Amino acid sequence: MTAPQIALIETALLTGKWDSDIGMSEATDLAKSVVDGDFGAALRGPFAKKLFAPSTDANDTHFNTEITTYSLEDDTIRLILAVACLHSFIQVNWTGPELDFESRWSPVYASNPELAGRLELEQGLLQHFISQDKLAAEYFIKAARSTGLEYELTGALGKRTKFQTNDLSQLILLAESKLKIEEQPNSSSAELSSTGGQVPETLALNDDTLLEQTAFTSSSASAHSQLARLDPSAQPALHPLDQSILLAMCLNIKNTSPVHGLTAEQMTPYVSRGNLASIKLANRTRTVERATLQLQALIEQMPTADAPVAERLRYAHALPLPSKWEMEKELATRFLSLGAVRSALDIFERLEMWEEVVKCWQAMERRDMDVVLARGKAGTTDARRANMDLAREAKLWCLLGDLEPENAADHYQRAWTVSGQTAGRAMRSLGGYHFARAEYPEAIASLKKAVGINPLLSRSWFILGCACMRVEDWAEAKADDDAKDTAAVPFENKLLAFRALKQGLRSAYENWRMWYNYMIVAVEVGELSEACRALGRVIEHRGAEGLDEDVLELLVTAVTRAPTTEETEGDASDVGCYAPVKHLLEDIVLPRISSSPRVFRAYARLLVWECRWDDALKASMDAYRCSTAGTMERGETDIKKWREAIPDVEDIVDALQNFGPRSQGDSVNWRLQARSIVRTFMGKTKDSFEDEPEWGK
Repeated sequence: MTAPQIALIETALLTGKWDSDIGMSEATDLAKSVVDGDFGAALRGPFAKKLFAPSTDANDTHFNTEITTYSLEDDTIRLILAVACLHSFIQVNWTGPELDFESRWSPVYASNPELAGRLELEQGLLQHFISQDKLAAEYFIKAARSTGLEYELTGALGKRTKFQTNDLSQLILLAESKLKIEEQPNSSSAELSSTGGQVPETLALNDDTLLEQTAFTSSSASAHSQLARLDPSAQPALHPLDQSILLAMCLNIKNTSPVHGLTAEQMTPYVSRGNLASIKLANRTRTVERATLQLQALIEQMPTADAPVAERLRYAHALPLPSKWEMEKELATRFLSLGAVRSALDIFERLEMWEEVVKCWQAMERRDMDVVLARGKAGTTDARRANMDLAREAKLWCLLGDLEPENAADHYQRAWTVSGQTAGRAMRSLGGYHFARAEYPEAIASLKKAVGINPLLSRSWFILGCACMRVEDWAEAKADDDAKDTAAVPFENKLLAFRALKQGLRSAYENWRMWYNYMIVAVEVGELSEACRALGRVIEHRGAEGLDEDVLELLVTAVTRAPTTEETEGDASDVGCYAPVKHLLEDIVLPRISSSPRVFRAYARLLVWECRWDDALKASMDAYRCSTAGTMERGETDIKKWREAIPDVEDIVDALQNFGPRSQGDSVNWRLQARSIVRTFMGKTKDSFEDEPEWGK
């Protein structure tokens, strides 16, 4: 192949147009396939198989390094295949359509269990990264099958505490590798971490109750299981790749389950067998200190030379390894939770996480923090300082304002100026500062700017409305309240907010405020089933205080606007959000809330739609009993309250007239019940309201 031909091939790859003057050969055929978008022909051809074939070197698990020729033609072929890989990636993730061929390698690696397992594992980690958790789990299972890893999550009798007398069933993961574990030079430990180095020394728990490790006495693995013979307390060492697979499975449990105790119990066996001691039992009060120190030991091990660089990198792509900075941030956060504020402060300062630095200084009740800005700039070069993000500098001024109340207004105003009048945080803080000092006109001016930048922050709208009320600007206060609820936000932005909140709930599952915001946005974008789930979570957290009756009524309306089952002779479960609304009312709301007439009326509407007349009548009666009319005492003199009660009486009489004849009970009873309700209400209120115009009703 001549130099001019190579130049023409490179031009064709760049422009995407094939030049017929290039001529034909095996290499040019390969290039033409890539230019024409036939990447399968290129990546499954003989050149790719030769280049991507596994190395015969037992210490090298990457591409074939035995190809040592460096002719112009060979280099051009490598370039063509690289372009094919890149364009395949772009086709899958940006332009579409889906590739019409299966893998840049599976048939080639099928005979090599380790490489096949690595490929499946890395594909699973990719799916995990883009939140495709179901696909990720499937790949992790395929990876275990490829390596021959046998594992079983089972129970074993054992003791966790020093004073436990009876053996109880403990969750454990039995696992055994089929891959050969190579002897590691310069290693005194039989089992290595999946990062390639020696496992950090396990620190002693030194607890007065818990044992250092669970003392197992037997396993309850299936009798037909190949792992029934394993001793739970002395399982064989695992291959580092198999450790990586188990840790990936553990990661998937965390990613798909809520943050609660059950998830921690499910994860612990995988973490234990995956040999990642630094995160083990970090969520338990008695073990959080050891987990923190274990994480510190893992970080301190990173600069050491207990394993060669190549060995450490060997399985780096098979693990979702956090960066050194992420681990240090996690360590500092744990130090802060334990009250080791000074240790946390040192790390946050080194990482230039100034907002966390401020939290540490506040915890230490120190306010001499002019160094916030000074240290924020001291570690930067002149070039970096010249290009410093103005938003970041504005945030630092806001943080300084939080620390220095006596100079807060000046600092917030400086942040606003530095940001080019784009820092909503500065105006929110300044508005709150003025509101706390009863400087309402100044608070209104600041908060209007804040909500103009961030219209979705309800707290800013609330404080703005309160400030307007304090200066008796009622029209503006009402406008602010309406704007808070109906801010003209594009649907696309609402949809993005919905997706962001949905993702955020994975790490804040117990935060009822997150669930409430998620519920509101879900209603806005029409995700009513998710709104049901969110409202249920809020009520489970806060009881009756968490009930948003407006949202509940909207959800019931969404169901009952459809034709009734009597009209369609169909199945109620076919209606979109019927099942979640029914579950919300019957299993979550009604067992916890028994004094809201709006709840019972909403439930009655749902029952009417289901043509359950007896139950609808009962729900209507329950609504009346806790209504203003149903709870009114004899001798009531509040005419406003009496007028509010009249519609309650009318509603229950209408319900009795409408549902009574259709119920399965005695048809006379509903008439007697209606007459009794009216007479009782009139008897209680006759002395006070007999002369009112409404008495005739």
